[in-house]
Amino acid sequence: MTIKYVVDGCHDDQGALRDTLHRISEEGSRVVSVTWQPSRTSGNSTISAGYTIVSEVDADA
Repeated sequence: MTIKYVVDGCHDDQGALRDTLHRISEEGSRVVSVTWQPSRTSGNSTISAGYTIVSEVDADA
């Protein structure tokens, strides 16, 4: 079995996070990590808060 990792992101919203996690589990993947990042300023722009989700996928499937 060959494993690959997939990174998804979603807005800082519990409903969006729930939907993304549900989709990942429906696809048969396994969530490895969920990280929340606050909004921040980079130069003249603002980067929105959000979640980064890392999942493990069977690449042979």
